[in-house]
Amino acid sequence: MGPRGLMAAGASLSAADLLELLGEPHVGSIPPAGIQSFNCDDRLSPATLFIAIRGSHHDSSVSIAGRIDAGVRCIVAERTPQQCDGTRVMELQASGELVWWQVEDARLALARMAHRAAGSPSCELQVFGITGTNGKSTTVKYLARILEEAGREVGWSTTVEKRIGSSIVSSSMTTPGPFELNDAMARHQQAGGTDFVVEVSSHAIDQQRIGGVSLQGAAITSLGRDHLDYHRTLEEYHRTKQKLRDFCRQDAPFLVPCGEWQQGQHPAFEIVTGESRSEIAEAIPVTSSLAGIEARIRTPGFDGVIRIPQPGLHNLSNALVAVALAASAGISEEDIRRGIEGSETVSGRLQRVPVESPSVYIDFAHTPDALCAVISAMRPLVAGKLLLLFGCGGDRDQGKRAEMGREASCADHLFITSDNPRGEDPVQIIEQIVQGVATATPYTVEADRRTAMSLALEMVGDDDVLIVAGKGHEQTQQIAGETLPFDDMTVVEELICHQREGGVAR
Repeated sequence: MGPRGLMAAGASLSAADLLELLGEPHVGSIPPAGIQSFNCDDRLSPATLFIAIRGSHHDSSVSIAGRIDAGVRCIVAERTPQQCDGTRVMELQASGELVWWQVEDARLALARMAHRAAGSPSCELQVFGITGTNGKSTTVKYLARILEEAGREVGWSTTVEKRIGSSIVSSSMTTPGPFELNDAMARHQQAGGTDFVVEVSSHAIDQQRIGGVSLQGAAITSLGRDHLDYHRTLEEYHRTKQKLRDFCRQDAPFLVPCGEWQQGQHPAFEIVTGESRSEIAEAIPVTSSLAGIEARIRTPGFDGVIRIPQPGLHNLSNALVAVALAASAGISEEDIRRGIEGSETVSGRLQRVPVESPSVYIDFAHTPDALCAVISAMRPLVAGKLLLLFGCGGDRDQGKRAEMGREASCADHLFITSDNPRGEDPVQIIEQIVQGVATATPYTVEADRRTAMSLALEMVGDDDVLIVAGKGHEQTQQIAGETLPFDDMTVVEELICHQREGGVAR
């Protein structure tokens, strides 16, 4: 079959696999030959087995009767056959032709089946999971770089990109679905890979996308506010993040931010490794500049000074997580130090525009905590003014918009513009942001992001720094149902070039 996993419709599972993963069917008997294919998408061609997923917008249980009419005879669902419409369902049940598993969590069943069908790659690879409100992609890359220094063959999956074997491609989402994720890990392992680091979103945890995956170690990089349009409350969002531990192997290290770090002190994490066992990882800054930060890091397995080539306490915190996880996996202090000190800036994460002047940085900060972190990181390092350009996404958590305005008020001048307004009126989004801006903070409002960038660049002085926040690595902008090309880095470079040629930077 080649790499076990190109699973638009799923791969085969034996009768023994089905018995172990799903147990005995509630209706009918497991086919002796197992199944040849499975899927959960009623838009695809029928597979041998259909898994009915109950989503937030669509319950595919309503499609079961149609799948059966199309020839499917094996069903996994959270409902009983009696709860599904269709006389054909009852007829097949009565004739003994229908095989039906009723499960508590169909998403988890799907993920476990996808993992097994892909050859259980996390049993062969050393897999790490990284979640958190901010800092996930950077932490993944720090950890991957350390593991590479130790001679490991490392793959990864982040918001920005995926590496499978020696191939690196752009990502379309933070954490892919279970078919794609397990396929990626399987192909990486078959290409000689030894390790895989996964950026895990709160959506992915809640939707069991990594169900079946066995994590060697995991961490929560930070806990702030985000995705409340999905999770509804901050408490629910934070509880979901904590559930990443459920996917860890027994006694695997799980890092959680200490309370004092959440309040803005030096980075510190609790490392939980069992029912009652825990230790502390901490980082004490020594020196800091725009070129990076030097700090003393203490964690089980590592105690020494490291230079992180990216500025800011938030990057020191991300590096601390990577160091702690690497040390727990037995990586030497020398390889850890070389990995961190040789790391490169992740695309769109406090990434300097490659021109001598003006000083402009592109950053993905799109939450109140992320804005606070990037301003706190840069403010002490800037001789002149700190200018900030940002917006808020449309069709998402509206409650954070005023909070974004409040956190942004620590900068010297704000340029409030559009992020990805999607289906909302950009002007109304901006008005909600402005409600949180401190009275004493000067700001400029311009809904067109390119024009706002132009206005900001005209204001940047020799000793000033401009941070363009919110979109980071993204290369498009979503406006009124359209997805248009827009890369902050490219646009800023174009405007600076035009400005130098004597034109207004527009």
